[in-house]
Amino acid sequence: YGVVAPPRTWGRGTATRPTVLLQQPSRAARIVWTIPRRRLAFKTMLSLDLGRLGREGSVLVEARLPTDTPRWDESGIGWDGPVDVRLKASQAGTGEVVVRGVVEGRLAQECRRCLEPVSGRFEHSVTLVFVASDSPGLEEDDGTYVFDPDADFDMSNAVREELVLALDRYVVCDPDCRGLCPTCGVNRNSGACTCKVEGDDPRWESLRALKNR
Repeated sequence: YGVVAPPRTWGRGTATRPTVLLQQPSRAARIVWTIPRRRLAFKTMLSLDLGRLGREGSVLVEARLPTDTPRWDESGIGWDGPVDVRLKASQAGTGEVVVRGVVEGRLAQECRRCLEPVSGRFEHSVTLVFVASDSPGLEEDDGTYVFDPDADFDMSNAVREELVLALDRYVVCDPDCRGLCPTCGVNRNSGACTCKVEGDDPRWESLRALKNR
């Protein structure tokens, strides 16, 4: 007395097999469809669709970059978790592609005084200007980035360069951090040592005299 219907397509996914609830023979069977949930996947690349940009005029690019991606290699940047990037690309009247947005994450650094781990929130606004490699009169400019209109438009290297320049590498765990003993290396924040502080090095006397003028 049950009715089994064929699978149906919902969006891009296919519903699971229907559940048939049997009731009295005089009543119609009731079918309950279970629709699978799709998890939203974050992009891990900062690619821009130039065709879509030409049609729409502006395009949003959002990505979540993992900490172990090769783009952070040799950058000197350590992350304490994924990095969220939200960018908006627009076409300028002169042919350039202007990209503005925000990069957010948590940095994993070391205190410059005691070398203890320091984790802190990082948020930086970026403005990038891209110029096509076949643009007439193209000149090298430190304020712009060149892209190949016939290749994939990946903004990862440009964003990486902006973050390297914006990063503050001289962080401290606390403004009152006492640092390490220059003689024995003990962390003065957690313990004391018996090292004696020597007097001023006479070899620096000439520089101190110039400073005090």
